Amino acid sequence: MNPRFLIPLWLSLVLALCLARPAGAICVDALKTVAGDSVEETWKPSSPQLDEWVKIGVDRALGPESHGLFPPSLRQVSRLEYARNQVFFGLFKLMRFFTGRKNESGEVDFLRAIESTQKLVKRLRLDFLLKGSIWNRLEAMLAHPAVRNSDQQVGIGAVTEFHKEFLSDIAADKAKYGEAFFDTETVAQGAINSFAIKLFARLNTRSDVWDRSAVNAIALLHPIVDSAMDKGLMGKATMGKLAAYLESRTAPQIETAHERLLFDYLARFEHAFPRDKSPGFWFSLQRLFSAQIESLKQKGQDLPPGEYYRISLDKGGLSTVLAAYTGLGPLSEKEYEFFYRSGGVFQLVDDMLDIKKDQAEGVKTEWTNARAQGKSLAGPMKALLKLENLIEQELPRASSDFLDPAAFQAVYSFSFKLSLFRALARQKDQKDPELHHLFKGRHSLPLSAIQTLMAPPAPTKLAPEGSDLWLLQQLIEMTDSY
Repeated sequence: MNPRFLIPLWLSLVLALCLARPAGAICVDALKTVAGDSVEETWKPSSPQLDEWVKIGVDRALGPESHGLFPPSLRQVSRLEYARNQVFFGLFKLMRFFTGRKNESGEVDFLRAIESTQKLVKRLRLDFLLKGSIWNRLEAMLAHPAVRNSDQQVGIGAVTEFHKEFLSDIAADKAKYGEAFFDTETVAQGAINSFAIKLFARLNTRSDVWDRSAVNAIALLHPIVDSAMDKGLMGKATMGKLAAYLESRTAPQIETAHERLLFDYLARFEHAFPRDKSPGFWFSLQRLFSAQIESLKQKGQDLPPGEYYRISLDKGGLSTVLAAYTGLGPLSEKEYEFFYRSGGVFQLVDDMLDIKKDQAEGVKTEWTNARAQGKSLAGPMKALLKLENLIEQELPRASSDFLDPAAFQAVYSFSFKLSLFRALARQKDQKDPELHHLFKGRHSLPLSAIQTLMAPPAPTKLAPEGSDLWLLQQLIEMTDSY
C-alpha cells in the first residue's frame, strides 16, 4: 500500500479494475466468506479463510520452483522488441528535449512528449516501433477517457483536481493536529493513496461510494500509525483503547495528540461506513491493526522467513482490501480474495523499494536480511516471483465476474511488471550479478532507461503555483520521494 511516472504505476492496477467492473455495480459483502458466520457476535479479527490464503502464500514463497518461477507478464523479450523499444526511447528523449525548449515557461510536459513521439513515429510510417509491449500499454492507457479532455487532448486537469483537494485537506489537518504528524514521507504516501482511490471511484462512476474525509483518513492513517509505532509514540495503552473501540465502540479517554488524531480519523469511518451497513470494512480494519501490532516483531529482531511472509502478506492484503472498499463499496468473495492476495504481493515489492529506509530504521525483512548478510536479493526475489506466478494463474478465475476480464488481466499484469522494474531500477547500481542475471532478457529497456521514465528530471522552471502542471509536478515528486 507506492514512481515518478505520469500514469503512475500504482494507478495502472486501479485503471484495470475500473475498466473491468460494470459501472455502478455493488457486490454482496464478502464478510461471511472471509470471517465466518460468528463474526457479528464475537467481532474478533480471526478468519480461517484469510489464514488459509496466507498459508498458501507462505508455502508457495518458501517452496520449490517446480511449478515455475516467472509469471506470464515477465516473459522473455525478443531482441527485435528490445531494439524497437530502445529506438522509441531515443526518439522520446529527443522529443522531450525539444518539447521543453519550445515551451516559453521552460515546463516539460512528460505525457505530451510521449504522445508527440507516437505521432512522429506514425507520421514517419515507423508504426512497427509501437509494437513493443511498453508503448502498446502506454498508448492504451493514454487513450482512456479518464485522462482525456473533451477535445481528446490529454486532460491533466481531470486528475490534478484530486491532488489539489488533498493538499487543501492536509492544510486543514495540519492546522488542527499539528505539522509533526505530516512529514514529507507521510504526506507523499497519503497523496498517492488518496489520488488512486479517488480516480478509482471516478472511473467506476461510483462517486457516491466514497466520502472525501474518509478517503483521506484511509490514505493517511496507515503511514501515520506506522511512523508513530516505529518511533514508540503509540504504546500498549493506545493499542488497548483502539482494540476496545473496534470491538465495542467504547469511547476512549484521549490522553495524547496521537490518540486524538487516531480516534478522529476513526470517527470519519463511522460516518462514511456505518458498522451495521459495512461490517466487512470494519472487520478488515480491525484485522489490519492486529497485523500492524504483529509487524512490530520486525523491529530489531530476526524473524524466520515464514513469519516475515505471514505478516507481510496479511498486512499488505488488508490495506489493499480497505482501499478497494472505499472505491467500490462492498466486495464479492472473488474480489476480496483477489485484493487480499495480490495486495500481499505488492507489499513485498514495497519492501524491496524500502530496503534502504528499513535498514536505517532497524526494520527486518527478507530483503534487508539478505543485504546485511552480503547475500544476493535473488533469493527473496524468487519467493516474490513464485507468489506472483500463483496470482496470475488465478487471474482468469478471479476476474470472471468483471465486465472485461481481458482488460483486467492485461493491465494488472502490466502494473506488476512495471512496479517490479521500478524496484529493480533502484537496485541497478548494486553489485548483485545473481539478481541481474535472473532478469536477463525479461525487461524491454535497460534499467537505466526505466529509471529515467520513472524519475524524469525536473523542469527548468516551476509552473505557476496552483496550476495543473504545478500540482502534477508536486504529485510526481511525492511519488518519487515515497
